[in-house]
Amino acid sequence: MRLLIITQFSALGGSSRIQVIQFFPFFEKAGIGYRHLKIYSDRFYRVQNGIVKAAPWRKKINFFLGMLAGFLKKAAVVFAASRHDAGLIQREVFPRSWYWLMRRVNPRIIYEIEDTIYEINPFWQRGGSYDLALRYQARMCRNMMRYAWGVIAENEYLGAEARHHNPRVFYITAPIDTDRYHPSTIARDNNQVTVGWIGSPATSYMLKNLELVFAEISRRHPGAILKAVGAPPDFSIEGIRFVKKEWREADEPADLESFDIGLMPLDDTPFNRGRLGYKMIQYMAVGIPVVAADVGLNRTVIKDGENGFLVKTPEEWTEKLSLLISDAALRARLGADGRKMAEKTFSLAEQSQSFLAIIKQCARL
Repeated sequence: MRLLIITQFSALGGSSRIQVIQFFPFFEKAGIGYRHLKIYSDRFYRVQNGIVKAAPWRKKINFFLGMLAGFLKKAAVVFAASRHDAGLIQREVFPRSWYWLMRRVNPRIIYEIEDTIYEINPFWQRGGSYDLALRYQARMCRNMMRYAWGVIAENEYLGAEARHHNPRVFYITAPIDTDRYHPSTIARDNNQVTVGWIGSPATSYMLKNLELVFAEISRRHPGAILKAVGAPPDFSIEGIRFVKKEWREADEPADLESFDIGLMPLDDTPFNRGRLGYKMIQYMAVGIPVVAADVGLNRTVIKDGENGFLVKTPEEWTEKLSLLISDAALRARLGADGRKMAEKTFSLAEQSQSFLAIIKQCARL
């Protein structure tokens, strides 16, 4: 069997890496040959996500050229589909006519979404051509789902939308390699507790929104440290001992293991209500408790008082963080329960079998 895999980005892109690329070894083991094509370049990703600083006009030029290159890349992908037994498109949208032609040469196309991209993504709203691209993506996402052989959704919220357009819906939910991500074996210093966040430059503003909370935490617990992995180069937080680190895939497990508590802030918007924050799964896999905004799908992962806490107000953020910083035994208990949930519900090895079954079923069409 030969499978054509189309992702938006390389492993730099979180959704491409988590939802598709980390499954490649399992495809190989199962004897599935594949060709992987990414639509957008690493340079495009780094500039648009603020990893590489660029003047606004350079960023706009990068966006235009990157989108044009991606548009041309999709044309080549359309014809490549005919030489494969099945195709998997992760998140990206195609023009209606090109998608029609792709399905004519190969009707065995699986479409995969892990975000509510049929809504307007607030992290990319910058006016002008950016907003036009977002509105186009929202419209075309529904078209991609409607005419695919089947849709893989990350969660029930997305699945409910997918079922409006396609009767064949499957689930692959926030898979994590619990052999690679595991609790730290290094002894902790309970006088120096690290509150950690991992994410992308685009979402770091939600951490910034908690700046007054962190100042109060520092006043109560002078030894507390806030560590942010993946924030933009010019990002800072005042009022607390702050450590910032660039995200690197090879460093990610060690970065997560350096945390004592994991943060999952989230705005309550239509786009975010369908997002299952992967950082929560990562925190649980390394055995640390999570403090998360009581929003959307966070409630399906965090069991309040069991593997972390759900909070709504700045006062609740302060209260629960302070409680965890003060109580090492509580951190250990909640972290252990989170690790069990990561192994039971989100194991990469388990979900790979579901993924393989979906692909084989599609290829037999």
